[in-house]
Amino acid sequence: MHSDAESRGGRSPEETFAILGHETRLAILYELWDAQDPTAPKREALSFAELRKRVGMRDGSQFNYHLTQLVGPFVRQTDDGYELRRTGGQIISTMLAGALTDEVVLDTEPIDDPCPLCGGQVVLDHGTDRSPDLLLVRCTACEGAWKHPELGSGVLRAIPLLLPAGVRERSLAEMYRVQTTWVKYRIMLLIEGVCPRCSGTVTATPLICEDHTVGDGQVCPHCDRIFEILFRRVCDVCQNSFHMPTGRHILVHPTVAAFYHDHDFEVYGHNWHRVEMETIADQTVVSEDPLAIEVTVVIDDDDLNVTLDGAGAVIDVQT
Repeated sequence: MHSDAESRGGRSPEETFAILGHETRLAILYELWDAQDPTAPKREALSFAELRKRVGMRDGSQFNYHLTQLVGPFVRQTDDGYELRRTGGQIISTMLAGALTDEVVLDTEPIDDPCPLCGGQVVLDHGTDRSPDLLLVRCTACEGAWKHPELGSGVLRAIPLLLPAGVRERSLAEMYRVQTTWVKYRIMLLIEGVCPRCSGTVTATPLICEDHTVGDGQVCPHCDRIFEILFRRVCDVCQNSFHMPTGRHILVHPTVAAFYHDHDFEVYGHNWHRVEMETIADQTVVSEDPLAIEVTVVIDDDDLNVTLDGAGAVIDVQT
């Protein structure tokens, strides 16, 4: 496998991971990170001698060899010594967060919020064989928001699992709140075309069910979801992906967000399904080339017409 970086004369991914595959090099990165004072106006560089002392390696030539491997991609050499680059800091942050070492497994537990679709009991379910990297918000009484062959029935939300650092020292209720906040901003970035994982570009593909039929407490038999129109968003770099209904896309527009706020809707909480089920009266493809979708929002006696393009971006709002 050859990467763009390799074709430009940089290191391939294999070479980059090989650099990190030694305990002395990881120790160097950690000591440079540990030496930083986040409140200081300027980063403190460590001299060769000080850094070697911190790592605890007597052989200067061997230490120099390992340090040289890190200079460039992960460490910056300055007149004052050595500093951790942002990429090196990300490696240490990932390790401290437990993403490479720890595993979080929680038992299935009920939560107080009722199902926004049927009022049934909702449980948090994660750490299972079917969903090792997801927190599932699942209704035990209805089919939920969509069916998935690996997730089963009753799924209301499938949320990327917090890193172990996000779970430590938090109760289940606190973890759920943090998870909701974390995903909120991930969704906003994805809709704006920025991958929240790697900052790469994002490609959006509309998924439209032509024969959408939703029964009471049941998903559509044709598309296995309650949402007539979804946008699948995939990062062009790291393949991070989300499926999001139109109701999530229109909320990034300030006029739409203010409209919901004025009508006392909590659009990013657990009951965000109400936005889709209770307020979106119609979704119509008004143009196929280029694709344009008109979403009609009705709350009480007020209505809002929002037009999305083929990438899910709001291009017009009419009150």
